[in-house]
Amino acid sequence: MSIAEKILKPSVAGLFYPAQADELKSMLDSLFLKAKEEQSTRISSIYKAMVIPHAGYRYSGLTAAHAYKFFQPARFKKVIVLGPAHKKSLEGLAVYPQNGYETPFGISPRQDIPKSTGIIFSKDPFEGEHSVEAHLPFIQYRLLENKISLDDYPVTLMVYGNISPKKLAKKIEHIYDDETFLVLSSDLSHFHDIETANKKDEESIEAILSHNPDNVLKAEACGRNGISAFLYTQQSRLLEPEFIHYSNSASVSGDDSRVVGYSSIGYKDSISKARSVSDVIQLYVKSDRNQSLNEDCKKELLKATRFCIKGYLKTKNIPDFSQLVHKYPFLNEDGATFVTLTSNGNLRGCIGNLISNRPLLQDLMTNAVKAACEDPRFRPVNIVELNDLKIEISILNPPQFLRCKSEFDLLNKIQPNEHGLIVQQGNKRATFLPQVWEKIPKKTDFLSQLCKKAGLKPDAWRIPRERIQLFTYTVTSFEEE
Repeated sequence: MSIAEKILKPSVAGLFYPAQADELKSMLDSLFLKAKEEQSTRISSIYKAMVIPHAGYRYSGLTAAHAYKFFQPARFKKVIVLGPAHKKSLEGLAVYPQNGYETPFGISPRQDIPKSTGIIFSKDPFEGEHSVEAHLPFIQYRLLENKISLDDYPVTLMVYGNISPKKLAKKIEHIYDDETFLVLSSDLSHFHDIETANKKDEESIEAILSHNPDNVLKAEACGRNGISAFLYTQQSRLLEPEFIHYSNSASVSGDDSRVVGYSSIGYKDSISKARSVSDVIQLYVKSDRNQSLNEDCKKELLKATRFCIKGYLKTKNIPDFSQLVHKYPFLNEDGATFVTLTSNGNLRGCIGNLISNRPLLQDLMTNAVKAACEDPRFRPVNIVELNDLKIEISILNPPQFLRCKSEFDLLNKIQPNEHGLIVQQGNKRATFLPQVWEKIPKKTDFLSQLCKKAGLKPDAWRIPRERIQLFTYTVTSFEEE
């Protein structure tokens, strides 16, 4: 048998995703760019497993990109994709018996799997099966983006059929370890009208986030058995779920009568289930930040921020603050900040980040310059008026997805003066810092104004079919005297 005959050829290239490498790369470039632009949830530094959809990229590609943008190949050594069999009947869990899998990007080898695991080695379940193949180009794209050779990074596609979640869990435990990134392939509800789809998808997402395998089995999700099986494994007990993104086919097709839902959910280390003191230190290395952010540090940060704006207005360069980082090492850890400028109590500029994706001090100084010079609502600050401006710094804690069963539940959960809020619907997004409660103290007004700021209907937060996403976060804020 030739090498070519030992490789699984793509079945859905040209259908679910482009068959030409350049077209495929262009499509994924666009999806990842849009996902990064829309990004507004916390998001955990490392996910060890993810629920990710597998429909055609036109429909679920954005939700998949929202997940895969957090896949960190350097943290792992291999990937396993676990998906339901749609095309062929199957008893148990199967892996392709030959060397690997091909896409327009190239060939990915599969890992060696001992036959003693009870896993079936068979070609048949993979013929025309999209639930696992649809993930491979995303994974290869991220490997190549990180300059990792496909030859050196095994990706193993596995499909399951008629097997109980508990039995499937035992097989997963044989092959899933800390060096493996696990993809749990699943779409949500299929072919309901938009209102029914939204309701069922919300129930399914709630079930998955409950971290209870029995609840997941009640979800309308084609990959529910795989997700439930994962939750029965020993490894999953050390993780906790985090919502990432939701979308449905109606937003692309415009057809509200036959809707398919898609969601991405990540599993990250759980501090409450960490195995040792060293685990706790690794997971919450940023916990020292609040201790380090003493009054002296706050004063120095405010002074440095003013100096940064002044220096930029004079030279168009951001000054060097390496000595400040040396004095306060936590400033070199990733952090998210907002900088607010006011003149006689009136807003003069406010720019910030919702996600920790660069060192805190770098984020702070970049946002300071942007608040002064690039806030589209105001003309740029000049050096003369800078002396009359007051600077406020807000350091954000990771946003949390707000799960609510009703309007009353939502209003009960948000806390004025404590919570900042993010509203998102597709690529429409806006936030109010906790400080905004001082000007809009009524919860209903706060939500309506936030929706309006995002370009949504003011009452969108009241209407389930609008399918908006809400997140809360807290801040540590301090300002000049």
